[in-house]
Amino acid sequence: MIKKLRRKFICMNLTVISLILIAILCTIIYSTGHNLSRNDLELMRRLALDPPQTGQSADRPPEDLRQSYLILHLNTQGEITATENVRFSLSDDTDYSALIRAAKTARASAFSDTDAPFPPSGAAAGTEDLTMKTGVLSDQQLRFLQVHNDRFGETYVFLDISGSQVILASLARNCLFIGFFSFAAFFAISVLFARWAVRPVENAWEDQKQFIADASHELKTPLTIILTNAQLLRSPDFDETQKQRFSDNILETATRMRTLIEGLLDLSRADRGMLHSDAVDLNFTELVEQQLCLYEPIYFEHGLTLQQELAEQVHVNGSSTQLTQVIDILFDNADKYALPASQIRVKLETAHHSCLLSVTTAGKPLSAKEQTAIFKRFYRVDQSHSDCSSYGLGLSIADTIVRAHHGEIYARSGSGENTFFVRLPLAHSRV
Repeated sequence: MIKKLRRKFICMNLTVISLILIAILCTIIYSTGHNLSRNDLELMRRLALDPPQTGQSADRPPEDLRQSYLILHLNTQGEITATENVRFSLSDDTDYSALIRAAKTARASAFSDTDAPFPPSGAAAGTEDLTMKTGVLSDQQLRFLQVHNDRFGETYVFLDISGSQVILASLARNCLFIGFFSFAAFFAISVLFARWAVRPVENAWEDQKQFIADASHELKTPLTIILTNAQLLRSPDFDETQKQRFSDNILETATRMRTLIEGLLDLSRADRGMLHSDAVDLNFTELVEQQLCLYEPIYFEHGLTLQQELAEQVHVNGSSTQLTQVIDILFDNADKYALPASQIRVKLETAHHSCLLSVTTAGKPLSAKEQTAIFKRFYRVDQSHSDCSSYGLGLSIADTIVRAHHGEIYARSGSGENTFFVRLPLAHSRV
């Protein structure tokens, strides 16, 4: 599914980019060709209506004209009366009359001074009675302009456009070259971008598959225990004492399953954004003290000593139930994973606009990878606890709750001790 999503993302991205790229390059080619045509037509109009002054060399074109051209003047009877040829050469099988016939039979369009990119000059004034048509002779690579006057006859201007066609062909090749390499570059970028964009979805998909596999594994064992003990209860081969033990096993396992399911429900509510809906101003110091009062006898019973250092009147905005659950998770883990006859240190302090709760225990050092992985669902550093009430969901739930309260939870390890930190913004610093 992830590969299909990535391919679809790349195809959509390339399609949009390709359309934009094609539109840009085609616009460049079209606008360039259009401008060249308009400039050619303006030059031809000037040659037809503003001929060189008397005494000007006929073989020297105007300074702004570098193309070969031919001007033919015809009288009202259609006879050629004058010609002007500048670097213009005809093929052996073509003459002036043939060019005129080709121009008359070619597809032509009307052309006026308003079509020119420049306003008509003074010499062209009073030409309202003229009709002008223009067209292209593709075989000869010529553009022509026909100027008709009922009183004086016709004027034909033939302009060599081979240079313009070379420019357009070169531009088209360059655009094709640019388009090809741009497409290749955009393809590479799209692949990288698709991997980056799809990575959160891929991670979520992998996490979901891992979550389902882990949840199935965790549920499989207690269900097997319940089914086995239920079958033994129905067997007549056991006395009441043994059956009572089977019943106790079912009750104990069912209780553990309820704990697991409640944890899964908490994570599900967190994924749907349903946490932190009853945030109020509360005394975080009192919450920590209340939980310490509950766990201090447990620590004493397990041979652990407790040292506490709590700042007074630390207020945060949040849910009392959820933050109490976070504290309970940290204290419960301290009880489970602390070395025998070691000390547990609990400290609550304030710094800047936040408070920091730390729980330190002596235990097996956590690697840098484990310090991050322990907050994942169903992750357990000590697999020897896999048969106890721990399912590896506690720290994941705590992480979800703390992040919902705009805080952070993290672990540090060193000198044979592991410390878990919870940082929360103070109530007066919240917006």
